[in-house]
Amino acid sequence: MKKEDNEQYETNLITLPLMKVGAKINLKNKAAITRWLANNGISYHKQASKTVVYKIDFDLHFEKPFVLALKRKHPQKWKEMYRAVCTDDRLYNIMMINMDEEVAPLPATKVIPLSNEDKKIFKDLS
Repeated sequence: MKKEDNEQYETNLITLPLMKVGAKINLKNKAAITRWLANNGISYHKQASKTVVYKIDFDLHFEKPFVLALKRKHPQKWKEMYRAVCTDDRLYNIMMINMDEEVAPLPATKVIPLSNEDKKIFKDLS
């Protein structure tokens, strides 16, 4: 197989082995872990002899109760608060899509006001 043909199989989706998922949710039995995954709507997949879960799918369901609690306690600022603690922009974006919220893009540049007038304009715009 040529290198170009092999590149189509590369992915940036990380998988977690079933037992690693179990360690995160404090379960050791494979049947209990797969039952927890099924109850939470997380699909698992066979890869060769291993059973794996996509990390992004697990993280989405694992963090959702925290996000819902933020939304309940801080209805005006919950998105900003979640963005502050979420270290993965992809997870943040998928969480917002999953909750039927608009995904606000991150600013690409940082604005540094040069004068007091610039500071006033910047304050008015933000």
